[in-house]
Amino acid sequence: MAKLTFRRVVHVLHRYYAVAGLPVLGGVLFLFGSLFFLPEAASHRSHVIGATCFIAGSVCYLVAPLMDFVELQINLSNLVDQIPQPSSGDDSQFEILYKSQLLQMQRATALLFCVAGVCFLAGSCLFYPSRYSTTWYTHGDWLYITGCLLSGMGSIFALLTAVELGKTAKTGLWSSWSAPPSLSPPGGEDGEQAHQMPSLLRRVCWLTLSDEEATVLSCVLYLVGNTLFVCGTLLFFPDILRRAREFEVGWDVPLENGAVFFFASGSVVFTLGAGVDLGVVVRSGRREHARSDGDNSSLWWHCSSHKKGVGEDVGEASKLVRP
Repeated sequence: MAKLTFRRVVHVLHRYYAVAGLPVLGGVLFLFGSLFFLPEAASHRSHVIGATCFIAGSVCYLVAPLMDFVELQINLSNLVDQIPQPSSGDDSQFEILYKSQLLQMQRATALLFCVAGVCFLAGSCLFYPSRYSTTWYTHGDWLYITGCLLSGMGSIFALLTAVELGKTAKTGLWSSWSAPPSLSPPGGEDGEQAHQMPSLLRRVCWLTLSDEEATVLSCVLYLVGNTLFVCGTLLFFPDILRRAREFEVGWDVPLENGAVFFFASGSVVFTLGAGVDLGVVVRSGRREHARSDGDNSSLWWHCSSHKKGVGEDVGEASKLVRP
């Protein structure tokens, strides 16, 4: 399944909310669609409704990363970690290479999710019942497995990108475990803040994760969801169900129930992961409005990887990425 490609932005545009909400809607549609494939409710009509839900959910999972990819192509000026202009200094060349590589990783992640969405969309179309259902279901299952593998690769890329961005964060991934000396000098203000910061588990319970940490959590959820979907797809192969019926009558029913259970569980996990991404976008928007109003009263809304203003964040990040 597809998810948002995390990046630090200067302004949270209105379309970001719609893009972030599409994977949540897709997860809900896949959850409802899975229930229509239960053996107890098996009928031509129920399979048509379930396949239609899968197609609509796949469209959501395709459009979101596609819009992300376009955004990473045409709207680079809205990135906090944008590539600087070349200068005569040697450090500038390393910074350009570092941020260029980071941008390429984000684009590759969005592209992987796009291709995964195409696989899910094509596979969902083959789940419509017909007299060729056995052959179509087999091809659809293979497309789903391919989509899950591509989505898993994209989740790993997104996780690595979030961890890399966490290295230049004032709070978050590094300061919550053991902050590097370059980010929190011993005995300094940053060092005292790192020691006073609540543990990672406690901040998960308090919903006070930094943007990078929330993205890592979302990526882990997507990896779990893809694993559940692969397990459900394997149990849904027509050849496996046929051999179960040949072995003993009625043995295919538990396998179909198990497939639906894995699909429904994976859909719930995907929805949770997409909800985390949506929460990051909403929180970033609230943080931006609060910064302009001078209100920093809510820890949840204003917890981020940056303590300073947008202009100062860019300068601080530029210093930290230099060797």
